[in-house]
Amino acid sequence: MVCPPPCPPPPLAPACTSDYSSGDTKLRKIADDLREIMPLNAILPTEQITFPSVGENADCDPTHTLHVDAFLYDEDMVDELCDTGELARNYCVDCSSHNTQPITYISHSASRERLAYIFRALLPPIPEDTILLDIGSRLGAVLYGVSKLYLVLHILKMNVAYNCCVIELSWKGGANKI
Repeated sequence: MVCPPPCPPPPLAPACTSDYSSGDTKLRKIADDLREIMPLNAILPTEQITFPSVGENADCDPTHTLHVDAFLYDEDMVDELCDTGELARNYCVDCSSHNTQPITYISHSASRERLAYIFRALLPPIPEDTILLDIGSRLGAVLYGVSKLYLVLHILKMNVAYNCCVIELSWKGGANKI
């Protein structure tokens, strides 16, 4: 499976309350801060990742699928990690042979580009008094996106992963500083 390319930045939707430079820069800064405290694969020791057995990503075999958080690492960063040897591009089908296949990368987060596309092009205008609830938000990429790309005053996060909550509370940016 090959992940789809990131969506090109769409024109600003009428409901968007920030320009690209400020919202995108803030999202990039949040990702930079989170990368400092998260492991490379962004999977915490208490999390159990289950690979899909049916549907679009059913071909994701745990032996040759790597988790790279798309919010934390864009494609250029993944290429750089591969170039420096921190991530591999291929795995050996037959040990010690040149018979290799590309490694599959999967993410449990939306990339910053995808968030910009969702909040600037796909969603209709959201009134300021809307209450947004994100269930199972992990690191909160969607919440960071809506807070930086939309003006929504009430954002609630429900997370079942205890370590994700601890990271968010201890992170120097903090949930209350979104």
